[in-house]
Amino acid sequence: MKKQTPTFAISGILTLGVVGASQAYAEEGQTAKASVEEVQGKVAYAGFGHRHGDPEDHLEFLQKQADKLGIETEGKEAKELAKEVHEAHLKQEAKELGIKTEGKEVDDLAQEVRKTRIQNKAKDLGIETEGKEVDDLAHEVRETLILNKAKELKIETKGKELEDLAQEVREASLKKDAAELGIETEGKDERELVKEVMDKKVL
Repeated sequence: MKKQTPTFAISGILTLGVVGASQAYAEEGQTAKASVEEVQGKVAYAGFGHRHGDPEDHLEFLQKQADKLGIETEGKEAKELAKEVHEAHLKQEAKELGIKTEGKEVDDLAQEVRKTRIQNKAKDLGIETEGKEVDDLAHEVRETLILNKAKELKIETKGKELEDLAQEVREASLKKDAAELGIETEGKDERELVKEVMDKKVL
């Protein structure tokens, strides 16, 4: 496996556990939980580095999540709704992790939740955390999850760049989920397929 050192934070849209997405990328997503993109793509294919783009593409998903959280949706644009859903999930996650939310800015709380999640996930994976910066640890966690998922999907990893492997894993995971849900994949691009899988999983 060739090493890369891209500047990124684990995106997990995988990741607040709101739609019961495929476990491997959902787990990775749970280490981040700190961006509006997360809420856009709770199916968590973004957990391997992909972004889902415009919240408008996931308006129906956001509305369903908002309804579950008791958030008023009428008259709200997708970006506003994504922000509110994200903040509600963030506070919920912080509570589960034993993190106090009172008086904290959303960005500060998001960073605290992200750090705790990454450290917890690293420990679960047997990764040493002491003395490591959170972004370095996040990279180790992400790489380990991708390698584990690749092994599960019987994808060859030798000689591949991490981002190339992440793309391959994401595509294979997406097609696997689509097949399990009875969704036709032929002729559909990734964005279209992600939306169909998300919509079906949220039902």
